[in-house]
Amino acid sequence: MDLSAGPVPARWFAWATLVGIAVYVAIDVSLAFLHPSVNLLHNAESDYGNGRFSWLMDVNFEIRFLLSAAGAAAIAYAFRPRGVGRVGVVLLLVWAVGTGVLGFFRDDLPGSPLTRHGEVHLVAAAIAFTACLVGTLLLTLEFRHHPLMRSTQLLLALVWVLGFLSLIALWRAGFGPRSLGGLFERVFIGAQLAWFAIVCVRIVTGGNVDAEQPARIDGRPA
Repeated sequence: MDLSAGPVPARWFAWATLVGIAVYVAIDVSLAFLHPSVNLLHNAESDYGNGRFSWLMDVNFEIRFLLSAAGAAAIAYAFRPRGVGRVGVVLLLVWAVGTGVLGFFRDDLPGSPLTRHGEVHLVAAAIAFTACLVGTLLLTLEFRHHPLMRSTQLLLALVWVLGFLSLIALWRAGFGPRSLGGLFERVFIGAQLAWFAIVCVRIVTGGNVDAEQPARIDGRPA
């Protein structure tokens, strides 16, 4: 399916992404109070998917899937990407799908034996995180060719660097009672959501992106 063609305005997807981010963050904050045994510094966010409120974390994974897919669609409609820009959009969709998978395969709590569903969760998370990091990098680089995004180029780059450093730190630290893996993971996810939010706010406020014919994301005319 060619997301760059169709009648649905980019702003609808951008607004859906922004609302989804707000709901996702609200649920995550609620889980911190509802499930205080999950340590924000040491435990993975996915650990909320075990125990009494596991269903709420599962719902939140699917919300992240929907908002990420909507964000990818907003970018596709607004900027009509080609080349590496299109690859970036596809990688954001991989992140979205991988996030959706997490809601169906709970992770294994620290110290518990590795299970099949825990293995699927880890693989899906690794693929999703990597895809999002590379996808946002490609799109950040390509946005410099589009007048609508030039004013946000530095901010997007700084957010990307924060996500990159936090993911490297997460890979090195892992999750455990003395690690800061939980903190690094939350910083990474927060950075990715912030990246989506910056782009979508620019789409919402940046002029008639659906009616006009802007330059392609790779600098070539539409």
